[in-house]
Amino acid sequence: MIRQQSAYAPDTNSRWMGSILLNGHNTIGLGYSISSNGEYPGIRYCGQSDSAYLAGASILDIAEDTILAGTMSQSVSNRWGDYSSVSIDPADDETFWYTNQYSGSASNKTRIASFKFESGPIAVNEKTRNRIFIYPNPASGIVQIVPATDETAELHVAVEDHI
Repeated sequence: MIRQQSAYAPDTNSRWMGSILLNGHNTIGLGYSISSNGEYPGIRYCGQSDSAYLAGASILDIAEDTILAGTMSQSVSNRWGDYSSVSIDPADDETFWYTNQYSGSASNKTRIASFKFESGPIAVNEKTRNRIFIYPNPASGIVQIVPATDETAELHVAVEDHI
């Protein structure tokens, strides 16, 4: 069963050699190569927040950022790398470690980088003084609902399963 699918193309640059992974905090990280006629091949990443993941939104709502801005094009070969890899740091189950190829001064090189997205609760009911924080964990099937203050907050919850 495919839970989400989408294409990520926020501009006219080409993106390829992508690697994607879900961490233990329900955040998706995607690393990839990028280039265009006006941009040397570089390495970037983006992601999907835990709330978008939980909703099955099929959008990458964490903005693209740069790991390496390219400074030259490959000229020695017609072939671009055989790999791109992303893994999760077992120390925190949150940090993404990403490897990809880039063009260096005399040959192609490998860049190893890490990135981590800020994660946290989804704030809802922001129009009132009382806030409710929802901590979803689809892996365990548990949703924790916590008032932001000691004041009593009224909350009506409906749970639906769309699987």
